[in-house]
Amino acid sequence: MKRTALIAASGALLAASAFADIHYKAVTRTEPANEQASMTVDAWVDDEKCDIRFTESGNPFMGEGTRIVCGEGGMLYLVNDKEKTYSEWDLDALLESVGNVMANMGGVMKILVENARVQTLLEEDGGRILGYPTTHYRFKTSYDMTIKVMGMGQAQHIETIQDIWSTTALDDAALGVWLNRNPPSMGDTGLAELIELEKQKAKGWPLRTIQEQVSQDQRGRTQATKTITEVTELSEGSAPSGTYQWGSNYQMVNMMPDLANLQAGQEGQPQEQQEEKGGWRKLLKRDGGGS
Repeated sequence: MKRTALIAASGALLAASAFADIHYKAVTRTEPANEQASMTVDAWVDDEKCDIRFTESGNPFMGEGTRIVCGEGGMLYLVNDKEKTYSEWDLDALLESVGNVMANMGGVMKILVENARVQTLLEEDGGRILGYPTTHYRFKTSYDMTIKVMGMGQAQHIETIQDIWSTTALDDAALGVWLNRNPPSMGDTGLAELIELEKQKAKGWPLRTIQEQVSQDQRGRTQATKTITEVTELSEGSAPSGTYQWGSNYQMVNMMPDLANLQAGQEGQPQEQQEEKGGWRKLLKRDGGGS
């Protein structure tokens, strides 16, 4: 594993230790302010290993005192050091379970996406961020979405502009677990796949992402949101003892056991064996710049 580090002050190119861990801090904030979406992480990464600690967060799943750890086989785990528990973390599988439950309930809720389009508007030199060279990409996504609940629909048109400053000077794949987060799947709409196909043009790992979204409902009312995620610190060194692991006395728990039982069709009965999960690597379809 090789990495290249650039010192911002001098711009000199230095060869970093072949086995150094990467330490970074990243902040996500929204406008208007959204407590559940705003958070700060303090993370360590080494090739395919990661330990992402939530130091500030209003999210009910990823609260302060919890962390995401990359395990063997590409599996992600949500570790709660306060309660000494851990669980498999697979957001797509979780949302798929929700979709299956709704389908088993007779299609109470349906999501229809039409006229989806993703464009690359810009690709240029993005300058240096924290001493690392970046490329600036801009993507535009637009689509019409109708959400039907009990047969009653609410339609809206959504346009999103996303600016990404990414670097190929770092090749640790697990950097993408947090920095390269993609929107969760919306069922069989094909929207996530369309977005991913276009964003594959962006090489490397994002050090700054700005996403502005405007939605307009069928009455012409609009709502605008802005989400900014940026790395505020980035360095290389040795991770503290205990990073990338948790205690042998930690208990494994299901994130949503009741939902799992509903999906199985019999509450209280064990869920049928599912197909092997793709793990966190399926989140990283984009070229990480190092392989």
